[in-house]
Amino acid sequence: MMVMDWALLPHDLLYIISTKLADISDFIRFRDVCKSWQSSASPSDHAPRLPWILNNHGDLFVLANLKLCPSFSNKIYTIRVRHAYMMSLNGPSECYLLNTNKGRPISLLNPFTGNTIALPPLRKEIRSLYPLNFVGNRLRSKDLLVVRGFDKHSLTFILGLTRLGDAEWLVIPLPGSGVWVRGSFMYYKGHLFAHELSTGRTMVFDATSGKIAFTMRNTNRLDYNRDVKEYMLESEGKLLRIIKNIENNQVESFEIYQLDALDNDYRWIQIWDINEQMVFLDTHSGFSMRSSNFHGLRGNCIYFFHHEIVSSPLELSVQLCRYDLGNKEIRILPYPFNTKGAWIIPWIH
Repeated sequence: MMVMDWALLPHDLLYIISTKLADISDFIRFRDVCKSWQSSASPSDHAPRLPWILNNHGDLFVLANLKLCPSFSNKIYTIRVRHAYMMSLNGPSECYLLNTNKGRPISLLNPFTGNTIALPPLRKEIRSLYPLNFVGNRLRSKDLLVVRGFDKHSLTFILGLTRLGDAEWLVIPLPGSGVWVRGSFMYYKGHLFAHELSTGRTMVFDATSGKIAFTMRNTNRLDYNRDVKEYMLESEGKLLRIIKNIENNQVESFEIYQLDALDNDYRWIQIWDINEQMVFLDTHSGFSMRSSNFHGLRGNCIYFFHHEIVSSPLELSVQLCRYDLGNKEIRILPYPFNTKGAWIIPWIH
């Protein structure tokens, strides 16, 4: 009986197989079989990756060991972070965590590889940074990072923008103060969009100069007594605003608005579905992916975390849920942690 030498499989066949592995853990195991398999599966050619869930224990990551799990799985992986005691890691943007430890340079960290990249310094008065979106191709020159923060000196929220390799940030103060607590923000086609729920206004800033380019017509103002959370994200080249409606501590529904720019008349129009797209939301930000890239996953859905205080501030119930925009139903999905989670896209290149 002949024994198959798996190392002799054709490289073209190995390459095709490797591109079908959406889970990064399967891809890593595939590359570990032998040198032939490793050379046939370049990380830069890997298929679109399903996001993983990072167990964040709040808004700052300060643990030596980060715990993560693949989407819709109860399997937990632990990644040891070097020099974690020096880090205050704010929530992720794509595959990076933002390190904003006081007294040390701001940097980006890829927890899957341990690689870091230095960012320009910010004034010490600017605190509470978290990343909004990362625009580019993963740590290449001139890739763009956008963050939101709070200036303790002027008591205003700010948007910060830097391109990798730049020596400084472009800092944009947001007019007013508390009104931006429930705002949503996004870089889109050379502009920074900032929408504020209570007034319904959308301010649009030029991403090069930081000056106001234009202000969009107001949407309906939101009653401050209404419990909502708003996100802004890009999906299939379109800019979306997504509102999560909460009643009695339970998520009831979502509303989606799309930027319409007919004849340079910018406005938000409500839409009722997102076709094949899947939207992933966590505490501060969100992103979308095409469901057809992943076998067995359903499009036209929103994946989100629901946080509910059970009996005291120390007892938080967290669920991973899927909202189907078609039938308006919410389904609870497997989630192995009992604390807040954040989405992160694994990248090992």
